[in-house]
Amino acid sequence: MSRDFKSFLSNDENKRQLIKLLLKEWHSETYAARLRGRQVLYVCEDECVQLQSEDGLVVTASAVPALNSNQEEADTRIILHCLHAAATMPADTHITS
Repeated sequence: MSRDFKSFLSNDENKRQLIKLLLKEWHSETYAARLRGRQVLYVCEDECVQLQSEDGLVVTASAVPALNSNQEEADTRIILHCLHAAATMPADTHITS
């Protein structure tokens, strides 16, 4: 990997491979305890995947077709995700970081 991370990320193929690597890692059992009780949405190219762990032992990944988009600009995707959250989250949901 390049010593200059900014130049590394300026290459589209490098970014794609890094994002796929991160998704693969977060889908592993290593992160199940961190995902317990949480739903994490992960965008990989045009698709959105929800990662979660009910028991803290196994991570499940589910496609979220409503959030699939070929929009490259992050600000537009954020609006899509906000609208999805508003439409699907119960009114009494508390968001924690």
